Amino acid sequence: MQRPCVARMGARAIREVWAWNFQDEFRALIDAANSPGAVLAMDTEFPGVLREGPWWSSARPEQYEALRCNVDLLRPIQFGIAVACSPQPNTATGTPQDFRLATATLPKTDLVLRGVWTFNLRFDVMEDHHTEASISFLARAGVDFPRHAAEGVDAAELGRCLEMSVLVGPCSPTWLTFSGLYDLGYLMKLLGGLWKPLPRDLAGFDAELEAYCPRRIELRDWLPHGSLESLAREHGVARRGVAHTAGSDALVTLELLSAAVPSEELEIALGREVSADAVTAGIARKIAAYASGRDCAQAQAPRAAHSSGW
Repeated sequence: MQRPCVARMGARAIREVWAWNFQDEFRALIDAANSPGAVLAMDTEFPGVLREGPWWSSARPEQYEALRCNVDLLRPIQFGIAVACSPQPNTATGTPQDFRLATATLPKTDLVLRGVWTFNLRFDVMEDHHTEASISFLARAGVDFPRHAAEGVDAAELGRCLEMSVLVGPCSPTWLTFSGLYDLGYLMKLLGGLWKPLPRDLAGFDAELEAYCPRRIELRDWLPHGSLESLAREHGVARRGVAHTAGSDALVTLELLSAAVPSEELEIALGREVSADAVTAGIARKIAAYASGRDCAQAQAPRAAHSSGW
C-alpha cells in the first residue's frame, strides 16, 4: 500500500547549502526538525573506499574494522537530510523534556515532509584522499568539485553545530538510513570534529551511536534486496533531483519509508524507547559540547560574509 509523504508547499525543493548560506539553512533545518514525531532521513556522499570489507564474512565486527579504516582516512563530500514529521500540532514548549515527550507521540497518519537539504562540504581533490573512480562517478552525477573546494561548508563546523543542536542526544528525532553503516560512520566523524578517530571496536561505536542517535530506523530491515533506485521505482516513488547526490537520495529514502513500510510497523519503530544509559550518556555529551564549543553563527560569519561576494 503506497502512502507517499504529504509535503508542505515547496518542501520537495532540495536546498543547496554552501559556506555563504550555511547559518540561514542550518537554522531552517532546526526549525523543520523541531516538531513532534520528526524523522530525519540521512545520506552521505564520500570519496570511495580505500579498504574493502572481507568478502567472505558478513559479521559486523569485521565490516566495522573496514569502515573505521576508511572513515578515519577520508572526508565526506555531501551530507543530505530530508525532514518529515507527524501532522499533529507542535505542542513542544522548547524544553528537552517537552521535546522528548512530543517526539514519543506515534504518528497515526502519513508523515508530512518539511524540507530537504544538501550540505556541500569543503573537499579538494588536489589534497584530500579519494579514489579516482568515485570522483569520476560523483562528477557525472553533477557534483561540482571546484566549487566544493572554493565554497564548501567547513565539515568540522557542521559537526559542531550538529552536536550542539536538538538533532542529536537523548531528545533527538528518529534518524533514518538506507544501508546506512557508512552514513552513520561519517555522521560520527562529523560529530567528532573530523580529527577524532572512530572507536576501536564495534561495541564502542554502538555506544557512541546510541548516545547521539538513540532512535534509528534502517530501511533495509523491511527492504533487504534491491538498490534504492529500483525499490523507488517498484513502490512508485518519484525522484526529485539527481541520483547519488545526498539530498536527493535522502528524500527518496524518506518517501520510500512512507510508501513501503506498513503503518502499524512504522508506528512501532518510531515509538522505540530510549534506555536510561543512553539518556545519561547523551546529556553528558551535550554538556561537554556546550562547555567546549563556540557559537556556530559567530564561527561561520566571517566565511559567510566573504563568500557572499562570489
